[in-house]
Amino acid sequence: MTVSDSVLGSVFDSVFDIGHIKKPVPKPQRPRVLLVDDEVENLKVLTLLLEDEFELLCASSAAQAIEVLDGLIDPSIIQLVVSDYKMPHMSGTELFELIRPKLPNSLFLLLTGTLNTGQMNDPVDNSHIFDLITKPIEPSEFLQRVHKAIAAYQQRHKVQAQCDTLTLEIQVLSEQLTEKKLALAQAQAKLAITTRQ
Repeated sequence: MTVSDSVLGSVFDSVFDIGHIKKPVPKPQRPRVLLVDDEVENLKVLTLLLEDEFELLCASSAAQAIEVLDGLIDPSIIQLVVSDYKMPHMSGTELFELIRPKLPNSLFLLLTGTLNTGQMNDPVDNSHIFDLITKPIEPSEFLQRVHKAIAAYQQRHKVQAQCDTLTLEIQVLSEQLTEKKLALAQAQAKLAITTRQ
């Protein structure tokens, strides 16, 4: 007894029809944050506060933070750097100054036990520090300020993308205008020749 081709075809189709299988929806990429603190317990606390919403990279010293960045193919994926101010060998502000060329679009949050920036050992360039957070850290306020920094980064990134698009459009329009000016000049030259004849 043989099974007809049509029956085999329908069995084959029903077994191998994967159209009804739902493909997993890709998760939106989580913002990447670099945490730097020489006290491991502080790193653990910061990690617990942020790990549900952010992709974290951690370093227990400024030197290790630089190694982490050097190990990345594209360091600019880091949207936010959160660092303690007072660390051995290099302060948080010194670290920010050193890594800023690698992270031109990233934002920086500085954690400090010092209430007054004037009391810090090295000058603080406020133009490059998005926020200064004093210790002890209150979890909900810290999260709020991290979210604010990420939102600012994303807004800046969006504006930069729009500026890049406008720059490209202006360049194209400028080239088109140059071509039209050239065509007009050629047409005027031909017209001048024709009127002389």
